[in-house]
Amino acid sequence: MPYLAKAQLTVGLTSQARRLLSNGVKLVLNKPTPWNLLGAAKVERHHLTKAMADFGRAISLDPRYVSIYLNIGHLKELEGAYSPHILSQALMTNRQLFNLI
Repeated sequence: MPYLAKAQLTVGLTSQARRLLSNGVKLVLNKPTPWNLLGAAKVERHHLTKAMADFGRAISLDPRYVSIYLNIGHLKELEGAYSPHILSQALMTNRQLFNLI
């Protein structure tokens, strides 16, 4: 399921990926990958607050899952591309990511 959804996101089938992942997280509530991908699908649709909630859930399940932090960085860039405060949050997210590596 995560691989199909990731492929759908890659080729721009955001709605289909979101539906697949929404059903998938109900089946595997304790895995970070579906939550991370669901958040990524919501970012693509500019549902940033909902996406951040999904990323938060993914982090709570696996705080060392690097892909989540990359997606949060992307979200923060979209959230405030010209806001110094938001950009500093994006930099802080990147620092967290480097601490994981």
